[in-house]
Amino acid sequence: MYSIDASGKLIPHVETPYTLEEHLQTIIAQHPSLLAGDQMDAAAPRRFALATSEAGIATSESSGNVFSLDLLFLDQDAVLTLVEVKRSSDTRLRREVIGQILEYAANVCAFWSAEKVRSAYERNANGTIESAAERLERLLGLSQGEYENYWQVLQANLDQSRLRLVIVADKIPVETLRIIEYLNRQMSNTDVFAVTLSQYVGGDVRTLTPRVLNPSVTESERKAASSRTGSRWTRERFYEALASVQPTDAANVMKSIEEWATSKHQVEVSFGSGVRDGSMPIAFRSSPGPQAYRTGSDVVFVTLWTYGVIEIELQYLANFGAFRDDAMRYELVDRLNKIGLDIPKESIRRRPNLSWKLFNDGDKLREFLEVLDWVVAVALGLVVST
Repeated sequence: MYSIDASGKLIPHVETPYTLEEHLQTIIAQHPSLLAGDQMDAAAPRRFALATSEAGIATSESSGNVFSLDLLFLDQDAVLTLVEVKRSSDTRLRREVIGQILEYAANVCAFWSAEKVRSAYERNANGTIESAAERLERLLGLSQGEYENYWQVLQANLDQSRLRLVIVADKIPVETLRIIEYLNRQMSNTDVFAVTLSQYVGGDVRTLTPRVLNPSVTESERKAASSRTGSRWTRERFYEALASVQPTDAANVMKSIEEWATSKHQVEVSFGSGVRDGSMPIAFRSSPGPQAYRTGSDVVFVTLWTYGVIEIELQYLANFGAFRDDAMRYELVDRLNKIGLDIPKESIRRRPNLSWKLFNDGDKLREFLEVLDWVVAVALGLVVST
């Protein structure tokens, strides 16, 4: 590798090992883009924000921290990214690091909560000029005011073990890469990545070249992924996917909401075409007759997801009927909060996510459906605000 300085002199850059693991760890903490999120997902490049370094991990409810994770990052979809950093000279990089990061992941899912992660992030962000919320929204490209909803989604992801595990080194042995690829074939909710961060030194300049090594995300694979829209989900496939990550009670809640929707005039239940996650949009149809949901034509007001989340589409509802008036969406939030859902007022322009567990109580589910009855009546002009 070479560079040319201002005078036209050719400067060779020589690949140089990191002298200390801590140096590599610090560089990644300061520059999360070195994790190569664009290589992990070409269609939707991952953006990362550091939650904390040296995150303590317990192995039981009563134990103190037994392990220390090198780096913990957040991404724009509220998926935790656990990063372990090693130098190629560390013999643990061959096999031991795999067991290490899997043990960390297992205990994170067992004993961490969104509140714990949020506290760690806010402590880490305390020294910045921006507020913690503004900083996260900027780094991850979130909408203004989305901060509170973000942690609800993160908790839902934790509940179903949706994680990203990343091993970073200047070189990664082929034996380790083979194990990583095997894990990716076996695990549906957790992705494992091998990232090399090579260092080249020439004069006073250091050049860093991040590269995702997974064969499953080679250039040809990424191009195929970016052009793939996925086949449309079916009801059977939706509930099979839901059952694979959630207990039977989750399906009971979702089916109750689906049955409510199918009983309503001018309300259409359809299915999305996500490659990984299945969705069941519930929409006000813009025209009569059977049809699939079409963005920009029908107006979705609730979406059910195969990972156990119920999304209230206030952002989309703002384009339909009486709910174009902010006051009506404020009233909807008030009605939802009266049954104990705790949705922030600023969510009238967002899409708050709620776990199915909030509706596992039969009375609360009934009250929720009564609120949806009111939404339909208002949207179709059958009643006015009370």
